[in-house]
Amino acid sequence: MNPTGNAALRGVTASPGYLLGRLSHILSAPVDKRKSLAEEEERRREKSGLVTSAFNAILENRVVVGVRDAVRGVPDYFTTEVATGGFATGRLMAELRAGEKKNEEFLSSGPDAVRLMEALETGCFRIRVPEHALIPVVFLLLKKGETEEAEKILRTVSPFMHRLRFYPDIVDTPFDPVSAASVRTVGDVMKSLQESIKALTSPDVPRARQFLAQANSAERWLPLKSELLALFAETVACSHPPLLLSDGDGASKKAQFETYPDCMLHADGSCGWPCQHQPEGWLARAEDLLRRCNEAVETDTIGKQGVKRKGAFAELMECLQVCVNGRGFSGLTGRQVGLIRQILGGTNAQHGLPGSAAFETFKQHLIACAPQNIGRSEQTAVHRLQTFPAEDGLSVEQVEEFVREGASSSVCKKVRRCRRGPIEDLIAERLVGSAEVLGRLIPSLAAEAIGTGIEDLALRRVLFGLYRAFASRRSLLLLNYQNQVRLRDLPWAVPLLNQSGGDAETDAAMGALVTVAHGSISGFPQTIIPNKLLKSLRDLSDAVGFSDEHLPLTDELAADIFMGGFTKKFAVAGKHAATLLKGKLYERYYGLETVYERAREGGWGPNQLGEAVRERAGANDGRWTVASNGKQIEQQQVICTHNLASLYAVFDLQVQADGVKLGMDVWGWILKRLVQVPGGWKERLRICKDIAYAWRQLVFFFSTVDERELEGVVGQMAQEAQMKCKGTRLEGKQSEINRLFLAPLDAAVKKGGQGEGGEQREVKPLLGWVEGRHPLMDLF
Repeated sequence: MNPTGNAALRGVTASPGYLLGRLSHILSAPVDKRKSLAEEEERRREKSGLVTSAFNAILENRVVVGVRDAVRGVPDYFTTEVATGGFATGRLMAELRAGEKKNEEFLSSGPDAVRLMEALETGCFRIRVPEHALIPVVFLLLKKGETEEAEKILRTVSPFMHRLRFYPDIVDTPFDPVSAASVRTVGDVMKSLQESIKALTSPDVPRARQFLAQANSAERWLPLKSELLALFAETVACSHPPLLLSDGDGASKKAQFETYPDCMLHADGSCGWPCQHQPEGWLARAEDLLRRCNEAVETDTIGKQGVKRKGAFAELMECLQVCVNGRGFSGLTGRQVGLIRQILGGTNAQHGLPGSAAFETFKQHLIACAPQNIGRSEQTAVHRLQTFPAEDGLSVEQVEEFVREGASSSVCKKVRRCRRGPIEDLIAERLVGSAEVLGRLIPSLAAEAIGTGIEDLALRRVLFGLYRAFASRRSLLLLNYQNQVRLRDLPWAVPLLNQSGGDAETDAAMGALVTVAHGSISGFPQTIIPNKLLKSLRDLSDAVGFSDEHLPLTDELAADIFMGGFTKKFAVAGKHAATLLKGKLYERYYGLETVYERAREGGWGPNQLGEAVRERAGANDGRWTVASNGKQIEQQQVICTHNLASLYAVFDLQVQADGVKLGMDVWGWILKRLVQVPGGWKERLRICKDIAYAWRQLVFFFSTVDERELEGVVGQMAQEAQMKCKGTRLEGKQSEINRLFLAPLDAAVKKGGQGEGGEQREVKPLLGWVEGRHPLMDLF
């Protein structure tokens, strides 16, 4: 490595104060209304506990920040528990827990060793963390007669034999080392469905209370209310129930009722008074209804809809109680009879009374609007999923069974996410929602490719499980240009990796590389390749035999720990970009003519890249700030294209990928993000950066096609912007969109830029890190 810049010389260190900021953020985060208060408390306790452990470990000098062997006295190849920000907590992920068997029981000739050997042969084991593969590797080496290699591994880890667990879980279901993956496992989907059930049915969850109250009102209280209204309506002596008059705008006039001069029983038109007539059996029915109403009030724990102290239902219940106690209407006061008339008349005016077509329509509307069978579809799905292995996915046929059997749309959507299949199929079916999610799936593909050359199925299974467990290992915060621990750094992984190799592995790894590279770019053209995905790409690149000179894959650097310089592979990536993009739109848009000319000439290296970055970022004053670092990192990405040029150059992706289509897909994504109403200024600033990075990808994609294909593209983009912004808050900001995006691009397409040096360019490229207010803020 040949880092450049002054930060490395100053010995930049990481501040544990970051952890205090994270702790404050966790404790002040808003409550998730989909969860109960107890669950929220548990979640906060778990997150804050991890951060607190990392902070205490630093204070107690048990860990060192910024190095690979972060836990004092522990080799870097053991898996460390890592808190947010890359800080080690001092705990090891493979530590033996209370009740777990000692490693010696599996290294003897006893029953546990026999069970483990059988599990290795059948595939009935699971490696949760990389250390769990150690004893299986030793067993398989001994089986192959490689005693010296097995003893060497045991001697290396012997100081930790009493502290760490080196054997896997033994389970009932086997697994095959194949790359068919799923976005979620059956266990993940069951957990999600169970959370949904709780969010829909638990009175402790704020969101669920609303659903339950609505359903409870329709199922329990609506029938009782209807029956109570009907019971008092029967006591009107004539056929003219009370009807409150409207004042013209839909509101009822208090105490002004419809009159019926032609009424045979009331010559004066004073119809509609209740409690004037007691039908046969009315009192018995009143007693039965009152009993059921009182039972409902006493047993309802969800919400006593309408039973408020001064509510209409409570008033009618009180009047009914007087009637039952007095065996008639004589105990009612004049006020109570008038109140019953008022309630009946108001209900009749708004919805009709029970027995009428209008009231029946109103009742059915309330029932239809209430949530139906809350959580029932989710409960049925959980019951069915319990019959499948929790750590696996489902076949296409098994997923379709859920659809055919009438599962709700929300349940089907969740179940589809555990559909197992080739990664390219999952991307095509939009089951992979982001490049970050894709990064979680690639380890299966990489593990299968790397193990292709191993004939022994048991060895291949162990390598497959070890690789997937290692891929879940969290990265540490590293300073001074250190690299993260790689799989080959694990002493027990080396024998497995040495067993692989040959043409079969190389071909498989190359195929996987192309699949991942093309899948990530075509599936998520707006997203820069995330570090998690780059980790698997590097492993595949190693398996193929590519060096950093041939395929330099560069991580996204963090602005708050940027050391001020770049390693050799960044310079190599810049040279790849300069060669691929010579005379192209990208070079003109970002004014890279002079930089790329220097890169194509001899003598280009990390120092020259660093100088170009600092010059373009205006960071030659030597100051170390997050903003200055961010600008430098972005300029490095602009020059190096953040892996796009390297991948296109090595795999000739411009033949497989339609650059114009990819660019237009990115433009559609940008417009969608602009139309959405963002939150606070921090969220808006993050969106500005995401859009600027996506725009850089767009310019690159347009630069991979013949420039004659770009004729009219800017016009198409303007039309799409006008169409998608119509009727939104951006409808009147077409000129701003043109100024920020389209005019600079059009100038570069028409070779309108002036390049670097000498004269100022006519237009400025869109960047994520800028001085002062971000220009995209004008669109929010």
